[in-house]
Amino acid sequence: MPQAAKKRKRPDLAALNKLRTTHGHSGKTTNNIWRSMIARCFNNKRKDFEKYGGRGISVCDRWKKFENFLEDMGERPAGMQLDRKNNDEGYSKENCRWVTASQNSSNRRSSRFVDSKNITQFSKELGTSHQLVNYRLKSGWSVDEIKNNRRENATHNEK
Repeated sequence: MPQAAKKRKRPDLAALNKLRTTHGHSGKTTNNIWRSMIARCFNNKRKDFEKYGGRGISVCDRWKKFENFLEDMGERPAGMQLDRKNNDEGYSKENCRWVTASQNSSNRRSSRFVDSKNITQFSKELGTSHQLVNYRLKSGWSVDEIKNNRRENATHNEK
């Protein structure tokens, strides 16, 4: 039988997949977080690209390889999210940490601060909702008026 007529043996798909995925984390949470980070910074077709790569947020060269990101950050602890300490800087070991969703939502560019606390923290200390604090700030209340739950020279409805 001629050489060309021999039936070729199919490659072992499991072996091929193992070659492609050397870190063994494909499809796992930490890898998915890393992939999203890369996409936010480099894929200009993503809706959120303008908030990241579009405004100069990048990923350090070392973290462009998943294994290095994993070595620096470790596996994502349960219930935690990747956060940049300084939202105007890129993703790197020095600028990133794992935080709770509450901590992450407090560290946004759009966060407002009152008495050096974000609105959520300030509201909790007062025992009121952040919506009420926001409303009062937008209505011209001072921080002292909000703390005292009373507005000087206000109409009956505003007191």
